[in-house]
Amino acid sequence: DIGDIVRGRDLYFGKRKKKNKNGKETETERDKLEENFKKYFQQIHKEVTSTGEKRSALKTRYQHDGPHYYKLREDWWNNNRKMVWRAITCDAPKESKYFRRTCSSDTS
Repeated sequence: DIGDIVRGRDLYFGKRKKKNKNGKETETERDKLEENFKKYFQQIHKEVTSTGEKRSALKTRYQHDGPHYYKLREDWWNNNRKMVWRAITCDAPKESKYFRRTCSSDTS
């Protein structure tokens, strides 16, 4: 789910490694996604450990968390999951369903 992707423990692998015309392996979608998360959480890490009243405690908490920032990602998700869900569903009609029946006609 989205929370697992954000926290870095997802099952999304994207496309497998592919080779370019020269036979050299290129970056996968998953690699690009992870690099973007590292970049975003590096910025968040810098912000929370250098500003605000709790910066000293947060600096201690996250001092060994790079370069993947898994602890910060976990904390961020726990604090923002409701806001992310609202953003995803903001224009959904009240009768909308998140889960739907599968094509199997409920026989399997």
